[in-house]
Amino acid sequence: MAQRGYYEGIKLLCTWGADTEDFYRLLSGLPSLPLTICTTYHHFKEFSLLLLFGAKPDLGPSYRSSHPMIVDNCNTSLSGTVMMYRQIIERCSVPHTIIKHKCPPEFVYLYYEFGGNLCIKDSKGLMATEISDQAPGLEIMKILQG
Repeated sequence: MAQRGYYEGIKLLCTWGADTEDFYRLLSGLPSLPLTICTTYHHFKEFSLLLLFGAKPDLGPSYRSSHPMIVDNCNTSLSGTVMMYRQIIERCSVPHTIIKHKCPPEFVYLYYEFGGNLCIKDSKGLMATEISDQAPGLEIMKILQG
């Protein structure tokens, strides 16, 4: 629904308690949280709706430390629990998605207003402002980074 921009469907699911992060989709190794999908396809209304219903703006250290499935280096499972690399989580960076997919500045503003970290680095050690020179939200992101 996030990919298609189906606002009413997302609203209905969220109203009835659907998970706004769908963390277990990350087990496939793809950066496909609903918030990043809405960003990729420029669905601003759906992006804001997910944030209003509690989607975390980023999977920062507090989220990572509260989730035992995220580890730095592990190829094995522990007691049947699948472990995942931190790099998979880093690919779900909303700021990087905003810049990479040339989203309008409104995405940056809203992300920042909901407590999103604009200084997240990807697995290559780059911040979102360092990956492109021609994104609409780039200047405001630089200003908000301080």
